[in-house]
Amino acid sequence: MSVRHSPSIMSKEVARFDALGDRWWDPDGPMAPLHRINPIRIGWARDLIARHFKLETPVGAPLAGVSLLDVGCGAGLFAEPLARLGANVIGA
Repeated sequence: MSVRHSPSIMSKEVARFDALGDRWWDPDGPMAPLHRINPIRIGWARDLIARHFKLETPVGAPLAGVSLLDVGCGAGLFAEPLARLGANVIGA
């Protein structure tokens, strides 16, 4: 029996994300739908995390003391705002 190994990095996906790289943070670029929905996603996540950990939600840093893992699915449109809310975001 032979085992076939395949690479974990797909060159087509790398090329696709490389092409988006310069415009990922452009609110009018190809990721515009994510930019528009992000305030809702961040608010939902903030509230859910605060409820789960029974946080006091200090003004300006409602996620202070919480560590979150960024699994690297995008350019940080979700993780970076959570870090600005005080979370310690770990990952690449």
